[in-house]
Amino acid sequence: MIEGRSPECAYWGVMLWNPFMQTYDYRYERIGINKQQATYEPDGSWRLVVAGRDPGHPNWLSTAGHHHGVLFFRWFLAAETPATPVAHVEKAP
Repeated sequence: MIEGRSPECAYWGVMLWNPFMQTYDYRYERIGINKQQATYEPDGSWRLVVAGRDPGHPNWLSTAGHHHGVLFFRWFLAAETPATPVAHVEKAP
């Protein structure tokens, strides 16, 4: 689970990459999400779930079968420096 909040910006997004800075195969798996696609909490924050199987969360990102990788966040024209997202591990239901 990755939790965070984005400042006002033109665009923000996160992608799952392999160690060589290549995305996993987005044709078959949801490996990225952006400002327009995200579902937000009532306070404007967001929660992303990175998992090998769909846990039913609207902001799920698939590991596409990989055990290691990189989360790449980016913000364009942000009104302020974004706070660092916070990640923690939860046991699958």
